[in-house]
Amino acid sequence: QGLAALVKALSWETEVLNLSRNDLGLRGVTVLADRMSEARLPRLRSLDLSSCGVAGTALSMLCASLLQCPFLLRLDLNHNSITDVEGIGEMLADHTHLSRLALNNNFLTARGVVSLFRGVLENSRNGGQLADLGLAWNGFGKPGALPAAEAISEVLAASVTLYHLDLSYNGLDAACCAAIGSGLKDNHHLYGLHLVGNAATMDADGFLQPLCNAGEREMPMGEAMSLPGQLRSGDPHLFAANCLAGGNHAAAAAMLNTNSVRRSFSRRHSDPAVLSSATAATADEELSEDTILRERDDLEQKSTCWACEGWTRVELEWDVPTLHDAPDFVWAFTSLDGFSAALSLRRLEVEIDGVRKVRFVGARMVPGGCKLGVIFQVDGKIRIAPNMGTEALANPADVRLRGRRSMDVVKVHEMGVINCPISPGQGQDKLHGQRTVLLDGPDGCPVQMLRVTESEHRRLYRRQSTSITFFATFEKETAELLGECLTEDWSKAKVGRIVSEQDWPEVQMVLKESYRKVVAIYRLISTLGVASETSFGVNQIELSDLVSKAGLIDTRTRIADVDRLFIAAKVANLEMKRGPAVKNDKALARHQFLEFLLRLADQRYIQSGDKPNLAEACEQALRAVLGALNDLGEALVLEIDTFFEALHTEASDEVYKRHRHALQLVYKEFSGKNTKPGALVFMSLSEFQELLDLMEAHNADFPHQRSGFAFRLGMMTQAEETYSS
Repeated sequence: QGLAALVKALSWETEVLNLSRNDLGLRGVTVLADRMSEARLPRLRSLDLSSCGVAGTALSMLCASLLQCPFLLRLDLNHNSITDVEGIGEMLADHTHLSRLALNNNFLTARGVVSLFRGVLENSRNGGQLADLGLAWNGFGKPGALPAAEAISEVLAASVTLYHLDLSYNGLDAACCAAIGSGLKDNHHLYGLHLVGNAATMDADGFLQPLCNAGEREMPMGEAMSLPGQLRSGDPHLFAANCLAGGNHAAAAAMLNTNSVRRSFSRRHSDPAVLSSATAATADEELSEDTILRERDDLEQKSTCWACEGWTRVELEWDVPTLHDAPDFVWAFTSLDGFSAALSLRRLEVEIDGVRKVRFVGARMVPGGCKLGVIFQVDGKIRIAPNMGTEALANPADVRLRGRRSMDVVKVHEMGVINCPISPGQGQDKLHGQRTVLLDGPDGCPVQMLRVTESEHRRLYRRQSTSITFFATFEKETAELLGECLTEDWSKAKVGRIVSEQDWPEVQMVLKESYRKVVAIYRLISTLGVASETSFGVNQIELSDLVSKAGLIDTRTRIADVDRLFIAAKVANLEMKRGPAVKNDKALARHQFLEFLLRLADQRYIQSGDKPNLAEACEQALRAVLGALNDLGEALVLEIDTFFEALHTEASDEVYKRHRHALQLVYKEFSGKNTKPGALVFMSLSEFQELLDLMEAHNADFPHQRSGFAFRLGMMTQAEETYSS
């Protein structure tokens, strides 16, 4: 009713209508579409229906009615549950004034993208003006996405109006990116392209490099295709790092971002039907960095898009005073790519004041307002242009010479500096050096405005954090979990033969205080000497060594006693109704290790008659044994806590997320060889050790004997570790 009243009150002179973040659904869109179908909004220029639950029938009705708004320039349909965009494609074919269409954060299918770009192609052929198209975060880059990529390629090869295209975070594989690149081969009109989150990189010269999937050959540099777009397909938060990254590291990072897309996309909502309800959030909810990356308009993010970031052309020149002094060739290296790529400068002969001179010239596109470092190679020597200011490099750069000395590498300590101008625009002086964006002005002309900062966005749009960390399902050793471990182990150990039932509460209290140390000690010594497919457990030699190092070998407890206690603890409890799944006839399981500690305490302090009261004797005896092992237990707990504290950080989490795809491939290759048919596939210790050997991971600090402990750290502590492996 509210929307109906609003629409009814709209003047026929209305030019901008923003209904975003309102759950309109089919009924609301029907009301709006009826109004537009009656030609009641003929001057409408901008319509924003983001996060309005627009999809299916509602979308079809909307698209049909938009043809009655002939002056519509901008349509925003972000954050909806749109899958099929055939109606939008048909509308684009006939709507020649629409210049910007945003469909970010939807659920477009590859088939829908094909329909959409058929409409974009018809728009171009019919003299349309579509210049800006946003399709980020749709995840249509699944198996079978090649037809969609080919449809995009066909548009890029034919369109002379498309100026800016955002395909970020769609998980397009190398074949799809190669198809898109073929359409860009002769394209001189697309100025801004976002490809982060797909299997492609861009070099500093604007050439697209599709990345190979596992098992495919690496695409040589000669097959790169020209693309006026961004520099590197990496994390927008790491723009500078990606600009300077080189070689396989940058390629791997961009390749693995593809899986990050699928992770974030599938994590967000697997069912499009729930999207409209999921997009509604209260103003007081927190906004995570991952949510910011996905939820914000692409224009607000730092990127390497030439259009969004105001890249500008910078001329590079090397002047030669006379023809006699002219070198054979001149190359230019820039800080844009860490001085890794060389630009061959073109030789020109010019006449200045009647004197013939030689000038070597070239050009690079660089971010507006940045400071560009330049180094020249003149024949075989590294030089800096005399007319440039110089600046010392914080980290000396290794520059590989070109030409006849292409095998030589020279370490460079300083560079020439060019201060690049910002792109011309309205308010240039006022906005100099600041991140800006071009928006539609009231008179139809673009207006240069400041971009929204991250802090401002957090204040304006607070949403509930939906970021899931890489180790979200990894359960740490909480007090509750350790309590469950003690309960399970106590029930399986033959404690009734050692401790009277009336003394159980006191003894359990003592154990509970130190059981994390007990588990930590068991985790370490149960992995020593374990190899191949032997189950984890504490063997007799390691147990004797542990008791000896704890200073518990004396006249009251001899090595022979330790062996006897080991055998007694190893005897299975007849009350256990079924056999264990984890078997090791020569080692103690965790509950048997607990029983051994109880027997050791009984041997040293109770049977010797040192304590008159049995309950007091049990408690103090156990404290004495655990006290002797306290230093080792504390050291192990500290080591584990330090490790997980360093591992479970935001920085480490981002590294794991970027490399998730590679980790999954490695895990798939090195798992399942010892899995029984029909059982859940897992990686065994022998497979883990085989992987470490191939990696050549072992050294003096990490000997082969520690591989079992590393493997055990990767396993979550379980309350039940006997009946289940």
